[in-house]
Amino acid sequence: MCRDAHAFRGEYIDVCAQIENWALEMIDEANDGQKLPYLFGQKLKKVGQLAAGDTLFSKPMRVRELLERLKPFAELRSKLAHALVQPGSPGTDPIFAFEMPGAPSPPDDTGRFWLRLSDMNHLISELKKLRKELADQKIKRPPNT
Repeated sequence: MCRDAHAFRGEYIDVCAQIENWALEMIDEANDGQKLPYLFGQKLKKVGQLAAGDTLFSKPMRVRELLERLKPFAELRSKLAHALVQPGSPGTDPIFAFEMPGAPSPPDDTGRFWLRLSDMNHLISELKKLRKELADQKIKRPPNT
């Protein structure tokens, strides 16, 4: 019954992993010799710092804008990775409850969130667009000598 919700979660986390891989490539490109960040949010923060320096990206303001747009998706990724899935109501647009382990019983607004199948499809679509926009960001290259 929750197969759609589990498929959504898997695909969502996979797209985030692709963005995380892009972030590591950008950090590696900067090659500043510092220890690589470990967590997804730390990697995004480091890319933001690199974009703030205006030395790595051809369009650093665009990268900063995309990273800002990515924030709510990254927050949802964290919640999805830890949440238990419960079916809500079946129908033409089924709804699923994602409940955080250890949430109060009954869960309050911070311990549970609901997503309709249509919401899940929209979120995946938007996240994939954002992934592509990030992947399209160009690195500054020194002029050929």
